[in-house]
Amino acid sequence: MPRDAKKAVACWTRAAEFGDMDAQYNLGVMYAKGRGVERNEAKAVELLALAAEKGDANAQLNLGIMYAKGRGVEKDETKAFMLWAQAAEQGHASAQYNLGAMYATGRGVDKDLSRAVHLYHQAATQGVVQAQYSLGLMYQYVVIYCTLMFPVTSCVPYLSECNPVISRRLNRYGKSVEQSTDMAVDLFTRAARQGHAKAQQHLDQIMGSSGGGSQFDGSES
Repeated sequence: MPRDAKKAVACWTRAAEFGDMDAQYNLGVMYAKGRGVERNEAKAVELLALAAEKGDANAQLNLGIMYAKGRGVEKDETKAFMLWAQAAEQGHASAQYNLGAMYATGRGVDKDLSRAVHLYHQAATQGVVQAQYSLGLMYQYVVIYCTLMFPVTSCVPYLSECNPVISRRLNRYGKSVEQSTDMAVDLFTRAARQGHAKAQQHLDQIMGSSGGGSQFDGSES
């Protein structure tokens, strides 16, 4: 192990024993990753919990991940949701995205697409690439989020092109997002700038169907 990592662990251990929140968080991360100390996920959970209880948003995020994945603790998505909600309230972008994903899928909480969209917007504004991509999908294809409720043969890119029956179903189950190709393009472009390959594919699809250029060249508009 790197000598500096071991030294950091020693310093943070002393500070954590005196209740230092930052030290508890940093030490928890070291135990979770096995850096400067033997990997011990149960110890990581213990330390992250101490920092999370003091209000550290990063600790709340990472402890939520431990609960969501069942690492060092019994898997508990409801607990993960609660921790991410605390971090999201403090403006933590990754927590906002994770929380949005839970609302979008109904994991750990009742499904709520309106809330998912709101949280994705918050995270996307702060540059979370997966939030930009996920929100772009919701704008491009509202139909994706209602196919479990009503089977359709394909994702229809424009509500105006749907037959009346499918339109009514989309309005019922996809009402959280007004479909907007322009917004989808903006979100996919921002994600593509960060190297998100699937976002680039969807951008190509939209621009190709509209007759515009399809490849993002990385230049600022």
